Amino acid sequence: MLLRAQDLRDSLRGGQVNLAFHSGKRISAILALREEDLRLEPTEHARYGAVCWPAITDKQGYEETVPLHPVARAAIDRALGRERKSTLLFSSPGDPNRPIGKDLASTWLRKAEDLAKLPHLDGTTWHGFRRGWVTIRKEYSIVDIAAAGGWGDVRTVENSYMKADSATKQQVVLME
Repeated sequence: MLLRAQDLRDSLRGGQVNLAFHSGKRISAILALREEDLRLEPTEHARYGAVCWPAITDKQGYEETVPLHPVARAAIDRALGRERKSTLLFSSPGDPNRPIGKDLASTWLRKAEDLAKLPHLDGTTWHGFRRGWVTIRKEYSIVDIAAAGGWGDVRTVENSYMKADSATKQQVVLME
């Protein structure tokens, strides 16, 4: 796998990482983002713009237009500001018409963890961002979480992504 310093810097500056953390989307969908998927004009229900996550890049063929978090919007703006040779926001170093592969993005994430002296979490690479995205939003409607994160079925969110945590368990017990 080709590891270019500029690509690693772009990744570390938050491109894929910030989009993964603030969108809840699969890394393959993030890497396949194209300019035509972006709806960057602010609206009443999307102050920072939105992304129309196309069905073709979704594992389950689910398409949804979802508002952007301001940090995700900043990551998109940085990607748009870079010199690119295609409409892909994150094109492959070897072929500008193909998205960065998941394996290369995972290599960059591991390198970023090493540089930041962070331990790698066993059993996860990019999917940990998706699980974390769901867990910190568990006070919201499961239907809205599923729609915003790209799940067509709330059972998957409940059974595979939403995790209990000590602070919330205490709140549940102490509820009056």
